[in-house]
Amino acid sequence: MNYKGINKKNNRAKIICNNTREKCYSNQILIIKIYLVIIFAVTFVLIQDIFKGLQLSFLIKKEQREVHNKGRHIIFRTLLDKARRNMVK
Repeated sequence: MNYKGINKKNNRAKIICNNTREKCYSNQILIIKIYLVIIFAVTFVLIQDIFKGLQLSFLIKKEQREVHNKGRHIIFRTLLDKARRNMVK
């Protein structure tokens, strides 16, 4: 039997397909399944990395906001102390 795309001179295609349609299709399905598993694994890892990056950026922003608020609080306290000292005088 000769299938479309398989040349009699191409021994590699004959070995993979073994000249029977069922084995040829089962090998192709197996290869497709392996590719799908690899693609899903890679996308899962990429999605995890993206979420870790988002969490890290959120934590950094939160930390910066807390530092900024502490700085504002310190400035406000010093201004308040200066105003109290001026009122006492």
